[in-house]
Amino acid sequence: MRSTAEYAAFLTSWEGVPYRDGGCTQQGVDCIRFAVIVLDWLHGLTGGAEACPKLPKQTSLHNPQGAESVVSWLSARYLNNRRVGVCCGDQTYISKDLEAGSCAVLSCDSGLSQSKTPNHILVAGAEPYTLWHCVNGDSLPHGGCVQKTSVGWAAQNGLRLLWIPYRPLLHP
Repeated sequence: MRSTAEYAAFLTSWEGVPYRDGGCTQQGVDCIRFAVIVLDWLHGLTGGAEACPKLPKQTSLHNPQGAESVVSWLSARYLNNRRVGVCCGDQTYISKDLEAGSCAVLSCDSGLSQSKTPNHILVAGAEPYTLWHCVNGDSLPHGGCVQKTSVGWAAQNGLRLLWIPYRPLLHP
């Protein structure tokens, strides 16, 4: 079993790694592969980032079934999963069960997409209400990278929690 301190150090070791579509190393990684790398580390598994289905950017807009297939793949790989968050209208309620290593699969309900199709994944950090993710940097001045953010970031950016498919066992 991993400790919370080990988990925090692992996440920090990825901070600043640049976004690279389909990447799965510290030379570059995308959002789904970053989450899979973290979940594999927590589970003591290997090879998940390489085995994860490869889908192009903006799949949730153009291929909703493809986006759903990645969530199904995650649920099959990490069998200990359950929903712990709820969406209601414009409000996102984050359950008290959101803990270090939980995985938040989000959908955007603003702009071009009004669907509930999954389009981003974040992993809960070691500190309460923190989330780690790899952001696509196409619209950012310095590009995207792995970074720590907050639960509030998700709400401010029109993202809604769909489900959290994983709760790890970490000790203090």
